[in-house]
Amino acid sequence: MTMLDDNDAPPGQAHSYLEDSMGGSHKSVDDGTLRSFESGATRDTAEGKFDYEGFLHPWVLEWYAEYMDRNREQSDGSIRPSDNWQQGIPRDVYMKSMFRHFMDLWTNHRNENKVGIVASERNDALSGVLFNVMGYMYEIVAEEMGLRNEAGGLSSDGEAIPPASLRGPR
Repeated sequence: MTMLDDNDAPPGQAHSYLEDSMGGSHKSVDDGTLRSFESGATRDTAEGKFDYEGFLHPWVLEWYAEYMDRNREQSDGSIRPSDNWQQGIPRDVYMKSMFRHFMDLWTNHRNENKVGIVASERNDALSGVLFNVMGYMYEIVAEEMGLRNEAGGLSSDGEAIPPASLRGPR
């Protein structure tokens, strides 16, 4: 994956995007078209930009964050940082954990109308699947950007680049 910065943009077109090895890209391009508001304020168009607010829902993110926060305590009683997973976990670990959470979810789904099925167990299973999907995806992106090897460790230069430096301005 190649990161292009605003210096690579044609004149008048600031952008930030990740170009993957398949030739696709995720773009946020300012094409010079402006929107005007009743207040007199102007803003570039939202056309062609990701609609994170529409793709995500605060209820789901809050539910997931609650699950993640509750699971920060480690077996020795210490509390891991919330971004601990970004240090690198092998993809096969994510896959095995994802399957365990999926099996919990599937079992819950098949038995949801039976006595003894608890909604919090379903919610935890969904959150566990989501965590493992995001972690797996994060490792793929980190590998493609040269930050990780397939085992989830740091790249050969031993340097990890903070996520903020991987993207241009939004």
